[in-house]
Amino acid sequence: MIFQPLGSIAKIVAGQSPESSTYNSTGEGLPFFQGKADFQDMHPKVRMWCTSDKRKEAEPDDILISVRAPVGAVNICNQKSIIGRGLAAIRASSNLDGKFLYYWLKANEKKIDALGVGSTFKAITQDTLKKIEIPVPPLDNQIRIAHLLGKVEGLIAQRKQHLQQLDDLLKSVFLEMFGPQSVGYTDWPLIEIKDLAAKHKGAMRTGPFGSNLLHSEFSADGDVAVLGIDNAVQNRFAWDERRFITHEKYKELANYRIFPGDVIVTIMGTIGRSAVVPNDISLAINTKHLAAITLNRELANPLFLSYSIHSSPFILNQFKSKNRGAIMSGLNLGLIKETKLKRPPVSLQNDFAKIHQKIDEIKFHYRQSLTDLETLYGALSQQAFKGELDLSRVPMPDVQVVRGQSK
Repeated sequence: MIFQPLGSIAKIVAGQSPESSTYNSTGEGLPFFQGKADFQDMHPKVRMWCTSDKRKEAEPDDILISVRAPVGAVNICNQKSIIGRGLAAIRASSNLDGKFLYYWLKANEKKIDALGVGSTFKAITQDTLKKIEIPVPPLDNQIRIAHLLGKVEGLIAQRKQHLQQLDDLLKSVFLEMFGPQSVGYTDWPLIEIKDLAAKHKGAMRTGPFGSNLLHSEFSADGDVAVLGIDNAVQNRFAWDERRFITHEKYKELANYRIFPGDVIVTIMGTIGRSAVVPNDISLAINTKHLAAITLNRELANPLFLSYSIHSSPFILNQFKSKNRGAIMSGLNLGLIKETKLKRPPVSLQNDFAKIHQKIDEIKFHYRQSLTDLETLYGALSQQAFKGELDLSRVPMPDVQVVRGQSK
């Protein structure tokens, strides 16, 4: 595999910031991109325009790279634009396929970020960019590699779209069943979350504080699980990073036990996320970052309450107003207890839970497929850019190459 400095096979245009008086949000002038905040999956989102004559321009098909805090993220410019000093435009030469270069830069974002310097925030200079060594296989192979990675990336985007559509479907079902316009809404009692909790002491609780539970006491395996923000932050129970404590330690913290079917709510960091503890978590405690609710099942279904907490506009507005003006973003148990909601019949809640579970089953398969595709993408890109991928069976796509960019 031949490597060449980026500066010898592409033109690099460093952005600059025009006078702020030339910015507008009404569509006058050219689209203006300032940094990674404007980036999406592949093409940047236009949020601002600029009318300045003193400007640096990016052309359609240029690769936009973030050069200031953070460094290395890339998008492809899809229209003539003005770029600020947080970006540079990379314009591939005629012997370099732009999409190939885009995928290589994307695969090496962390390495490029490591080239950034600065104590306050990282930045990478134009000279440093020019010196980055880029693999340059024959142009036909560049196009084949870009086409192959683009196909897999398209499937990844498709799976993400399917998951979003299922989320949207469940939200529409929830609002149709329990929103203000739903049948029976006006007759349902207005209660507080604490009214749905089981009657025993500690049915609503947070985890141990301070030195009662230390990270040094966690282990990677064991019998007593320790649940934290990561288990609920996706608004579903996730069990990726596993933490455990000994039975001896558990005896000290038994009052903080979590039971299958409990609703857990994040109260620090990313607040207001919730999930239901599954049946296969037989013995666990929570940390100080979570509130746990053991429900009176005659009044509430856990999936109904969990979904209400993280997605009901009525509850979300209460969390927002209660948290306004706080020094730190957080909820406390008292605020959660006093949060109001309408209580529909438990039979209707159970009907929603069945729909929720069915959609969750479908989402599980899509998430597994997404994980497999992302693994495949990583393996293919790694092999392709090392020259280890057999491209003999990859057909040449029907493309037109314009200024180094396959179409």
